Amino acid sequence: MCIRDSPYLVRRSLHEIATQNKSLDNFIGEADNDDGVFGDHLRRILVLLAKDANLTEIMRGVLRGEGCPTPESFYRLRSSGVVIGSSQTDVAPRCQLYETFLKRHLL
Repeated sequence: MCIRDSPYLVRRSLHEIATQNKSLDNFIGEADNDDGVFGDHLRRILVLLAKDANLTEIMRGVLRGEGCPTPESFYRLRSSGVVIGSSQTDVAPRCQLYETFLKRHLL
């Protein structure tokens, strides 16, 4: 799931596991659900992408492994925290959680 780069996701994960007495496997299996612990956070990303049809299409390309067509689009996605990478050709979803959720909704 690779949430280690986000203090928010780590904190929410630990809180959910501790307070709901969930096993790690159960938690991971539900983490990317629309109504899961990260549902609000993930839907917010989806709504932000939906506000810009061009950026949504670029994100679809990233999810298909195509990279970003311009440096500007790469920097917009990276500065929003949705992707990681060092250039428009070296770009990937920030974590598996984002990738799984966005693939389900955008592809």
